[in-house]
Amino acid sequence: MQRSIIALRLLFPLVGFVCGNRRPAILNTTDSSIEVRAVYSDGSSSTAHLEPGMRLFLGDPPRYPCEVKITLSTGQQFSYSSANAPELLGAPPNGSTVGWKVSTSGVTPLTEQDLR
Repeated sequence: MQRSIIALRLLFPLVGFVCGNRRPAILNTTDSSIEVRAVYSDGSSSTAHLEPGMRLFLGDPPRYPCEVKITLSTGQQFSYSSANAPELLGAPPNGSTVGWKVSTSGVTPLTEQDLR
């Protein structure tokens, strides 16, 4: 039963994303947890710790992040804003890139295909 609940919790955000509720996503493919901080246009922020193999969808329409900071367990940080990620921040992702994929070698674009 517990496994079914976890599967549903992971499935519903993906179904919502594919069906139009597009929010920027982060996929952690490292062997350790990462920290993700999102800042919204109203000045509010949220911080989450993302475990290995998990994904995180940011914001709730119509509220989308305008800045995102990803911190690896090594302390290395990656920051994104409308200046370097305009297709992902401030509005629903539009296009083949839907977020960020975090690996031990750094952060790369996350595609919708990566989420399936």
